[in-house]
Amino acid sequence: MLNIFNIDTIDLSDTLPLWKLMGGEVSELVYAKFEPTVILLAGLQGVRKTTVSAKLALYLKKQGKSCMLIAGDMYRPAVIDQLVILGEQVDVPVYAIGTDVIPAEIARQGLQEAKKKEC
Repeated sequence: MLNIFNIDTIDLSDTLPLWKLMGGEVSELVYAKFEPTVILLAGLQGVRKTTVSAKLALYLKKQGKSCMLIAGDMYRPAVIDQLVILGEQVDVPVYAIGTDVIPAEIARQGLQEAKKKEC
């Protein structure tokens, strides 16, 4: 079984142009003064946002942070299922209410849930 959480095996050589475009240096995450800190992942379909979000959640968890994943894709129900599975694998709660709600409302409700659970 492929371990998608082993970041040491990722080939980043093809990301050099993007890395240079974004400043050419690695910086630390900046957390909000008042919790929770919100990290939004956006991009085209198929660029691994779901996988990256689980990897990021695992990284934050290893840093001693609590976190919650919010499933905001209203167009692809399978992605919601995938995020729930990945959340279980990294032992991070996932807020998922389905596809009948607009993304802004999903985000608002998910943020309320994260605050309630102190994530």
